[in-house]
Amino acid sequence: MERRKSDRFVSNVRVFYKIDLKSPWIGPVRLEDISGHGMKFATSQILRKDALLNIKIELPDGKNPIIFSSVVAWCQPSLTPSFYSTGVKFSKMQIDDRRRFVKYACASLLDQALDNDGELNLK
Repeated sequence: MERRKSDRFVSNVRVFYKIDLKSPWIGPVRLEDISGHGMKFATSQILRKDALLNIKIELPDGKNPIIFSSVVAWCQPSLTPSFYSTGVKFSKMQIDDRRRFVKYACASLLDQALDNDGELNLK
C-alpha cells in the first residue's frame, strides 16, 4: 500500500543537508526523487530514523535557496557501494518558500506528464 501523500518526480535541484546548525552543509547530494512532502537522496553516512535534518534546496530559478527542517523517515544501503538511500519527510518550511517550492513541483510534474505536443504522456 502506497503511503506517500504526493507523487514523486525526478528533479535537477541541488540539495544539501546538515545534522545540526553548527555543522557545515553536506552536498550537493545525489537526489533520487522529490515530492511536495519529502525526498529521497544518497548519503555517504547512515542517518538515524527520526533524526532532524536541515535541508537546503537550490531551485533553478536562481533565487535564494529554500532552507527548512525535515525528519529522516528511513535510511538503507544503496545499490551504489558505500552509499545509503535516505528518505526524509519535510517538516517546517516558511510559507513563501512552501509556495515557491509547490509552484516548482507542479511545473515539474506537468513537464514530465506532457509530451512535446502538450499531450499526456502515459508511458
